[in-house]
Amino acid sequence: MKWRKTVVSATLAMSLSATTFAGLPLSTQGLADKLGLQAAAYAADEPFLSAAFLARMQKVHAALSAGDPVDVQQVRDLRDEIRMLTFAEHGELVDPIWTKLEGQVDPSVKETLFHFMVDVGSLQYDATAANLEALRTDPGYHAALQQVATAGGVDDLTVDDIMLFAFGNGPGGPGGVQGAIIDEVVRLVEEANPAELLKLMSDVEAQNKLIGDAIRDVLADKDSYEVSSIVDELGITGDDVVAFIRNFREALSPELIGPAFNSMMIAYVRSETEAEAEVTNDGRKLTHTLRVHGLEVPNLMLRWSKVSGSSDVSVSGNGVVTIPASVESATAVIEARERMYDKVIFSEEVTLTNEAGGGNNGGGNNGGGGNNGGNGGNNGGNNGGGNNGGGGGVIVPPVDPGELQQVLARLNAIAAELADATPSERAALIREALELIRGIWGGIGRLDATPWISTSGAEATAAVDADAVLDAAEQLREGESAVRARFADLPDAVIRELLGELPEPAITLQAEDVAAETLTFEVPASLVEELASADVPQLGFALDGLLVKLSLDGLEGDLALTIRRVDEAVARAATHSPLRSSVYALELTADGEPVEELETPLELELPLQGVSGSRAERVVLGRIDGDRLSLMGGSARDGKLIEQPQALATYVALELQARFDDLAAVQEWAGTAIDYVAAQGIIEGRRDGVFAPEGDVTRAEFAKMLVLALGLAPDRGGATFGDVGQGHWSAPYIGAAAKHGLIHGRSAARFDPASPITHAEMATMVARGLQQREAVTEVGDPDAVLAGVRDGAEVHPSLKDGVALAASSGLIDGQGERFRPAEHASRADAAVIIYALIQ
Repeated sequence: MKWRKTVVSATLAMSLSATTFAGLPLSTQGLADKLGLQAAAYAADEPFLSAAFLARMQKVHAALSAGDPVDVQQVRDLRDEIRMLTFAEHGELVDPIWTKLEGQVDPSVKETLFHFMVDVGSLQYDATAANLEALRTDPGYHAALQQVATAGGVDDLTVDDIMLFAFGNGPGGPGGVQGAIIDEVVRLVEEANPAELLKLMSDVEAQNKLIGDAIRDVLADKDSYEVSSIVDELGITGDDVVAFIRNFREALSPELIGPAFNSMMIAYVRSETEAEAEVTNDGRKLTHTLRVHGLEVPNLMLRWSKVSGSSDVSVSGNGVVTIPASVESATAVIEARERMYDKVIFSEEVTLTNEAGGGNNGGGNNGGGGNNGGNGGNNGGNNGGGNNGGGGGVIVPPVDPGELQQVLARLNAIAAELADATPSERAALIREALELIRGIWGGIGRLDATPWISTSGAEATAAVDADAVLDAAEQLREGESAVRARFADLPDAVIRELLGELPEPAITLQAEDVAAETLTFEVPASLVEELASADVPQLGFALDGLLVKLSLDGLEGDLALTIRRVDEAVARAATHSPLRSSVYALELTADGEPVEELETPLELELPLQGVSGSRAERVVLGRIDGDRLSLMGGSARDGKLIEQPQALATYVALELQARFDDLAAVQEWAGTAIDYVAAQGIIEGRRDGVFAPEGDVTRAEFAKMLVLALGLAPDRGGATFGDVGQGHWSAPYIGAAAKHGLIHGRSAARFDPASPITHAEMATMVARGLQQREAVTEVGDPDAVLAGVRDGAEVHPSLKDGVALAASSGLIDGQGERFRPAEHASRADAAVIIYALIQ
């Protein structure tokens, strides 16, 4: 997605235009007025301002009045404070300009000009024709301004000259100060310079510099602008003008300037917003595009919704309005709110008419149903048929606008911190960034599927609206572009490290209040193909807090994903462990044929029940096949169990009651780790109640532990060691470990799976696992790091890099007991280092 299509470009183009010409107490127009350049040569019977300019100011004023009453009051509060400024207390505000006029006009003009500037400053927040006329006809102002004009060496200065200086005269001609600002913003957008763009969005000084540079550029062009020639004659520079703006702003209360500025900015944007609408699908679909100053407003910064009207009308997050095929015509009022301040910038009443006809609105006796119309039964009314039939999806309210801005600001800070971070700091920053990004993805890409659901008895079906999903996919990709741009200025190695770990964006279809026992999401083949071409490789399905993310890799045809609520008795017949979630059976068909094994594992999130704190570490995912239970592992986070199973099956979360009676000697330093990794199914007891913490760990056993801890898929073909037969229990784990570079053999053909693993070998394998998971780099000086380990000098040269990385990352304790690098590691040692890797 090009930067011109991102949230940054549109936000800057709008807010900076507003900053200069609508938001600042002394905007560029106000500056020209306050320099005494607009009325000096006008007789009392001549028009004060052009009709076009007056219409423009009144348009902004009308947009303000039509918005939130709070905005109106905030503007009035600042206007009143401006009017309270007195020459006795604040006369020095005009000094940057007055020093260039002093001696050329009567001294009394300074006070008159001050009052004139105050009136014009407040006029920006109360632009009525009456106020303009009062300003124009004031004899004191006229006399003072005439002196300024004469000092500038002119006999006449027209309003058109002022308008040209401030706003330009449109395409093909001089652009004025406003045009210079917009040109600079567009340049940054086209150069994809996120650092400068983000700075302009948040840094007042950067904004002031941009405005000052624009004013200086226009003042330097005396051939195109009459005003520039006059100001030059008076000796007033761009720096004088900028200093004047700064003085004025600093005299006002910051707590009033900010809200009033934002309110005027939104009013300006609302007044300048232009909408384009495209009608398709035989009149049943209307797609909106909003533009401000010719720049398309990306849907990422908008929240579209239906305000009132027919229940047959649905609105997607991209401003796409639809009606079902069964409906002849429907009308509704829709609106678009910008996300930063949650203010309406566009609203209209729309009517869609089905040119193909439509039936009886999907009502009783199943009449008139279309593809997405009502097939809901004999009791249907006039709105899509039967039980919740018809309609289309709407975006679930996403991340709070303020929260979204905080997230993006934090990502920008992380980008700066990553450049100089140590390996352990970098790992922590990357984890934080990924969590923030997952939150953004979850908010932007979530669709309400409830309107698509029809119910018959114990079965419910959601006929997925392809248009709504594709609209959300476009919005999601815009969000991804904005996030990735935060890190564009980092070194290539760091970019690869972070962006390579980004979670894949996914559209999630959210169903609420479904009473039926089963819910089937029907996804048409055309949507599967279009999502693949749109580079959105995952589709999520949510019910009761359960989330199933399905990779579309290798899938084609019409898909049907079924979630079935299963009686807990089925799980209790297979296990005595406490159940910590509801039981769900998952089924998938492609063109009606069952799909049992997937090329890419599912991403499964089960909401936990009755467990929290450290006990959540004992919860694992269980797969139920009849009366047989298989443990799948998983990790608990934010009240959910998260795992990636390979198959569609029946799943439940279990709290394992790992009870070992032989941990007394190691309880203090290894007890928690043993309980955790055993509960996760990563390490097993020797027999019931016996863990054998002092027992040796073989190289094969530790390879399995490491693969399970990292969540890697077993792979029998990954290793070619002659002493690891394909039929051996460890082959798929050794294969996976070798494939991902976690292990090396004693030689190219020999792994020695039954030999006990040493502390140094174990630390090196875990360090490689850390590199595989978080892309950390090796330490620059291993010997220096190992000097801090009590017996680090005893580490074999071939293992130094790995042990040093493990030590620097906190995976081993080099300051406690001796590390004993060449000695055999115990099962307790293995549990502790695996636990450290997971944490």
